[in-house]
Amino acid sequence: MTLAHRNPAPAYQCYARDWFVATARLTLEEQGALQRLLAFQWIEGPLPSSPAELARLLAVTEKKFARIWRRLAPLFPARRDGRRANADLERQRAKQLEYRRMQAVKGRAGGLARPSTGQAAAKPKPKPKRSFASASASASASAKTKPSRAAGDSWVAALGSSWARAYGGEPPFGQIGRHCRQLVDAHGLEVVALRWANYLHATEARYASPARFAQTFGAWAVPGGDGRVTEDAARVAFRAAGIPDTWAAPPEGYPNHAALAEAIRVRLGKLAGGT
Repeated sequence: MTLAHRNPAPAYQCYARDWFVATARLTLEEQGALQRLLAFQWIEGPLPSSPAELARLLAVTEKKFARIWRRLAPLFPARRDGRRANADLERQRAKQLEYRRMQAVKGRAGGLARPSTGQAAAKPKPKPKRSFASASASASASAKTKPSRAAGDSWVAALGSSWARAYGGEPPFGQIGRHCRQLVDAHGLEVVALRWANYLHATEARYASPARFAQTFGAWAVPGGDGRVTEDAARVAFRAAGIPDTWAAPPEGYPNHAALAEAIRVRLGKLAGGT
């Protein structure tokens, strides 16, 4: 499956001043070739490494391509899998994917708020007097069904609603409030809700845990997609978790977000141990 099917964004940002500065030493022919290769990468993903294939993409002979490529090759460094990609363009793709997912999370969270009708609230009817035994029984039942204090926080309710949609049943409001409060204070609800949605999407109900999510928070910056996490996406998640670039991700990436989260947990443990 090509990125044309997985990346619905039709365009990437190209600022006039940045383009002018970056291409100031390129000929007009080289600038045209650069723009065509960037467009291909945005639609189809990293470029092939074969000079013959790249020449066909530019509709030029291999001899002419070799002359053009001498100036453009540094802009498309080789990856571990052998293909070539402009790093700035891939970073922009990752940002757009995360922004779209965040907007979707905000939309779902916004639906939780019930709109006001603008009508004045009706006066409550006087309650009939109850016997002491009846009042005691009612108070006991209310204490058993009263939601936790954490559920009263709007952000806990929003994360709990995502849990209920993913797994059904009663969300663990208390655990969400206890383990995610510092994350929300540090990063804001929008970022946490986005990564929470990614975590729930990739994790089976029996393994899901707010504590586990908090421990592997950096792993869930990458949107879910088809489940596989590419090397570039894993590198972004490593940086978000505070793992240095010297600890490279494997060229094949990870089969899913759970595997990425485990890799981040192991690396963080080694960093904490000084190994």
